[in-house]
Amino acid sequence: MRDNLFAAQPFDCMQHFYASVQGPVIRACITFGGPLPLPLLQQAVEQTATAVPLLRCTFDAAHRRWQPRGFCAGDFVHELPLPGPQPSQSEIDAVLLRPLAGDGPPVQLFLLHGTRQDVLCVLFSHLLGDGAAFQQYLQLLAACTRAIAAGEAAVAAPLPGTRSFTTLLHRLPLRRRLQLLKAHTTSAKQTPQMVLPRQGGTAPQLAKVVLPAPQVALLRRFAKTHGATFNDLLLTATLRALAAATGSSRVTLPCPVDLRHTLNAGDAASLCNLTSNYWCSAAPAGEPFTTTLAGVARELQAQKNSDGCLKGPVLLHLLFHLMPNFALQPLFYRLSPVPVTSYTNLGILNDELLQFGAATVQDAFLCTAIKPAPYFQLTACTFRGACTLSSCFFGGDADTAQITGFLQGIA
Repeated sequence: MRDNLFAAQPFDCMQHFYASVQGPVIRACITFGGPLPLPLLQQAVEQTATAVPLLRCTFDAAHRRWQPRGFCAGDFVHELPLPGPQPSQSEIDAVLLRPLAGDGPPVQLFLLHGTRQDVLCVLFSHLLGDGAAFQQYLQLLAACTRAIAAGEAAVAAPLPGTRSFTTLLHRLPLRRRLQLLKAHTTSAKQTPQMVLPRQGGTAPQLAKVVLPAPQVALLRRFAKTHGATFNDLLLTATLRALAAATGSSRVTLPCPVDLRHTLNAGDAASLCNLTSNYWCSAAPAGEPFTTTLAGVARELQAQKNSDGCLKGPVLLHLLFHLMPNFALQPLFYRLSPVPVTSYTNLGILNDELLQFGAATVQDAFLCTAIKPAPYFQLTACTFRGACTLSSCFFGGDADTAQITGFLQGIA
């Protein structure tokens, strides 16, 4: 049972393979109205590691397992005192865009102490879990912090659920699994022209634009009146902006989908990767925004009504159990390469569950891996009704200005 607890899953290895292009890290930036006591945070992190033993492990790709290392609070939490009343954006970005220490735990927290305000930057290994799993972790961390601050001595219970894809796989009859393997894939190739112009560089950068809550509310109502979702609308705006910026007549993007909604009632996923992709394509030149929006909504709805997005995960699961890493990795690169241009919506951060007791949260957002040129990813994340559009990349000031302008064009 213990060996099974630390066994790597196919999706863990997939993210390890992707590390040849990008550091597999998801990031959170949480701004507090005042101080967050360091001892309180350290105790809370220790409790999360009790609830999720993999947090005290490092990933061993060669043996396809998580290797226990016995990390303690000092390995997880790092304090950075600053002289000003609150951390500046440049000070935050310098920490938020750090790589995860390869010999450290898969979750690392940096507490930036201003004289009046604290900011918490959390780096979360994508090998351990996806965006939904990261939100699970942040909610667990907040719950442990609240409990300790309230004087509750109870140790956090093990996080329920499993990391194994077989929970989802077993709900599919064998015949359906075979049909999926034979089915025509819904993925599409991106044209070489669909690349944002970039100078590139080695300095990590963050570009972000915030859509305020009143604007997001208006956009949600607009999307609903046209039979679409807010995500459909964001994706439509991204596709149209890409077509305009690159001169591509047809633009195609993967749109990640959380597979947890396909689990049977009563099943639960622990911290894990459980994501596939829908694919969306448009040729928006000369047509109104609402026409492109209608096409995007229809295309995504058709894929939501199908289980075709399970083909990739089912195939990966099969190959993972049939092939060693040295054979699986090159095959995987051919079957599922990292998209050069991509979009991901990490969803809504739950305000109620992201409370740290007396340390009130003023703002929060998530961002994703730092992409080298020509790779580019737009990330959306919503908190208290406001939506943050962001992109992490390696480049210089010219790239930052160009990508910020691109994000503003979408907003």
